[in-house]
Amino acid sequence: MMRRRGPSLLGVVAVSAATTHVMQKNQAAGQQAQQQAYEQGAAAGQQATYEQQAAAQQAAAQQEQMAQMQAQMAAMQAQQAPAAVPASSGATDVTTQLTQLAQLKDQGIITQDEFDAKKKQLLGI
Repeated sequence: MMRRRGPSLLGVVAVSAATTHVMQKNQAAGQQAQQQAYEQGAAAGQQATYEQQAAAQQAAAQQEQMAQMQAQMAAMQAQQAPAAVPASSGATDVTTQLTQLAQLKDQGIITQDEFDAKKKQLLGI
């Protein structure tokens, strides 16, 4: 009788089945890893979009706050402008200057000491 060399037919089939099973398992694991990577990428993309939107909203809020502050400063300057005494107006009317200084003092823009000093200067005392 002649002896066969190599694995038996059942051995070949068993090895082939085991190899196929391992390959299918590896393929499934690879597909699962790809799906997880895709989902993580999508989540990261959503997070980046959310962060960009939040940054844009914060920038808009800061710009609005800056505009409000500038409007407040302009309003304050407009209130102070009519009451200010021009340094080089050349006005010789001492009474008008004293009246303007009194208004500044009443508004709290200058102190009583500053008012008195300027009054003495205008009156030449």
